[in-house]
Amino acid sequence: MLSDQNAVYNIIMPNIQQFFDMILKNIFRPLPVIKKTNVPGELGMEEEDVIVDPSWPHLQPIYELFYQLILNDICDVKSLKIFITHGFIQEFL
Repeated sequence: MLSDQNAVYNIIMPNIQQFFDMILKNIFRPLPVIKKTNVPGELGMEEEDVIVDPSWPHLQPIYELFYQLILNDICDVKSLKIFITHGFIQEFL
């Protein structure tokens, strides 16, 4: 959707507030509590095993949308500066 410049201009830019609300609600959320059931070394579980957030399949497109929105030529710095503030950057990092 973000590769089509007309769609960005006609759909996303008029609704940029709603898009950023969606991005904020999904990115800035409490982290899930993931409990390990196995002690490292038992049943083949190593310390290097990666534990993935169970909601990552839902969150990955949100991060991709945010990334593509920032890179898009139609979205100028002036319009994004309203949403991407110093506090936003601190929270994001």
